[in-house]
Formats: sequence, structure tokens, C-alpha cells
Amino acid sequence: MSPKQAHFVKNVSLGIIKVMHIIMENSHPFSIPQLKEFLKGSKHIQFKGVNRKEKYNWIEQMLTGFNYFRLRKKDKMIVKGYLMKMTGFSDSQITRLINKKKKFGKILVSSSKKNKFPQKYTSQDIDLLLETDNNHERLSGKSTKEILEREY
Repeated sequence: MSPKQAHFVKNVSLGIIKVMHIIMENSHPFSIPQLKEFLKGSKHIQFKGVNRKEKYNWIEQMLTGFNYFRLRKKDKMIVKGYLMKMTGFSDSQITRLINKKKKFGKILVSSSKKNKFPQKYTSQDIDLLLETDNNHERLSGKSTKEILEREY
């Protein structure tokens, strides 16, 4: 895929077409007034990118292409609205990504190195708990706990 291409899913609910997949190419640059007209005409259409990495790359290209950090506030709001419309991201998500671009010069997909709790129960334990719960017709948690303590 070329750097000017991005995959987007277009959701249209006109009765016949529910979801249509399109490939959008930014082969010619838009101007701010064109973006403003696009936003006016596409109120009932939703766009969503295929994956986060593609969306982040596309947002980065748009910010660079429009010289976002040199625009007036009014024009920044139009570009930001366009980014929100095309990616399906919220205002706060776009703001966070713009701040990343400003601070680091790039928008990178962060790896999910979130803290995770250690797994306490094995899949076998969970299966046995489900079986016990189903055999006793879904009693309350406290009752199930007492049953398991008596069996132990």
C-alpha cells in the first residue's frame, strides 16, 4: 500500500447498503475550504479505519501535509474535525495524537505493555467452576463458595 492510501470502512444505512469497504487515496491535496465542504456534506456517513497503525500513519501524513502546527486556530478545528470524521476517533483521542506528533515528531502505535495481574486460576479450574455453577442452577456467589469449601 502506498503512503497516500488508507483503508476505511464506510457505514451507510440506506436500506440496501449497510457496510461498504472502500480504499481512499489522497492523490491530490485538499484545501481547508474543501475540507469544510466535505464535513458539511458527510454528516450522516461514518468512516472507520481498518487498523490503528494505518489510522495513525494517515493522521500523521495529514498533519504534516496541512502544516497543522502553523495553521490558525479556526483552520486547525476544521482539520481536526476531518481527522475525527475519517478515523472515527473522538476529540480527545485526536488531541492526544496531535500532542504526540508535536512532542515527538511522530505518532507511533504504542505496544500494549500494560500491567496485568497474574492468572490465579487455570482454564481447568474455570471449567470446573462453570460445571459446578450449572449443576446447582446458578446460585449466588456466596452459596457456590460454601459448596466448594464443603467439597474441598
